[in-house]
Amino acid sequence: MGDAITAGDASLRILYEQTVRALTRGRPAEARDSLNALADVVTDYQLAVLELARQLAVQSFEWPAERRSFQPTPCPTPSSDQIDLVTFHVDLPQSPSGIHEPVDFVALLADWLLAARAVAPKARAILLTDEHTAVPATLPFDVVLRSSIDRQRLMYERMRVQCEYLLARECDRASVLLDSDAIVNADPRGLFTHTGDLGLTWRDGFPTAPFNGGAIVVASGAGGPALLREALDCYAELAQHPNVVAAFETDLCAWWGDQYALALLVGYRNFAERGAAQGTYIDTRTVRFLPCSAYNFTVESSHAVAAPEPRELRDKLIVHFKGNRKSQQSEYVARLRAMLS
Repeated sequence: MGDAITAGDASLRILYEQTVRALTRGRPAEARDSLNALADVVTDYQLAVLELARQLAVQSFEWPAERRSFQPTPCPTPSSDQIDLVTFHVDLPQSPSGIHEPVDFVALLADWLLAARAVAPKARAILLTDEHTAVPATLPFDVVLRSSIDRQRLMYERMRVQCEYLLARECDRASVLLDSDAIVNADPRGLFTHTGDLGLTWRDGFPTAPFNGGAIVVASGAGGPALLREALDCYAELAQHPNVVAAFETDLCAWWGDQYALALLVGYRNFAERGAAQGTYIDTRTVRFLPCSAYNFTVESSHAVAAPEPRELRDKLIVHFKGNRKSQQSEYVARLRAMLS
C-alpha cells in the first residue's frame, strides 16, 4: 500500500509514514492529523488513503477492559482424547471475500480430516455448519453441529456458532478452532503447554488485524469461552458503529470483522506496547500470544510453488493454506500422511 506513494512524493510519503507509525503503535488519535492532511492533498493514491481511514475508524473504536501483561507458565497438557479440533463450513455460491478463486470445499474438508486423523487420531473432529449444507459420508466427522446461520453475515455467524459450541462443551475439553484450510500439522497437545484461557495467533505487517481468526486455541474451563463471547459482543457493536459503517463499503459481519474484534478485545495499543510479554489479562481472564511463525504458519502463495515438504515444517503446529494457496493443501496432506505412516 505504502509503496504506491513514490520517493518523488516526499511530502505525501512523510504524512503517510507518520499515519502508519501511529496506527502500528495502536495510537489512532496521533494518526488523525497526518491522515487528514494527507487526504487534503492526495490525488493519485485514494485507495491507500481509504485503507488508512478504515484502519483509523476501527482502532478509534475502544472496547473497555482492564488490561495488563501476562506471562504464561508451563502447565499440564490435556490428553489427546480431551481435545476437540473444530472447523466451520457453509456452502456459498461464491467466496464472501470477493477475491478468492472457487474451491471444492468437500475435498478441502476431506483433507482437513485426513490430517487430523493422521496427527491426532484420538482427538474429536467437529464440523460447525448450517441447516442446509450437505455433509456427505465421505466426511466422517465425529460430530456435526448445525445451526441457523445468516449467510450474509458469515464471519460474525462463525464466531457466534463457535461461542455456542464452546459454551455447551464439556468443561474438561480443550479446543482448537480452525479454518478448513488450516490443518493440524503436529500433536495439538503442543498448543496447550502453557497457561492461558485463550490463545491467539499473531503476525507482523497487519496493524489493524494482528490476530488471525483462522486458528484460535481455547483451553478447558470457562475462561476461554467467555473471552470469545466478549469478542463477539465487541464485534456486534463495532459492525454497527456509525464511523465504522461509513468507512467500509460492505458489512464487517460478512468478512474480516472478526479479526478486528479480536484485536479490539486485546487492545491495539496494549498489544503494540507489550514488550516481552507473551500474553495479556483481559480483566480477570488471560490471552496467550502465539506467533504465527510456529503456531499458524502460512505457506508460499504462488500457484507455481509446489507444496512444501512436511519434514521441513515439523516445528509448525498448524499449517495454513490461505486464499488461493488452497491448491497446495491436498498434496501437502498426502505427503504428511505418508511421512507419519
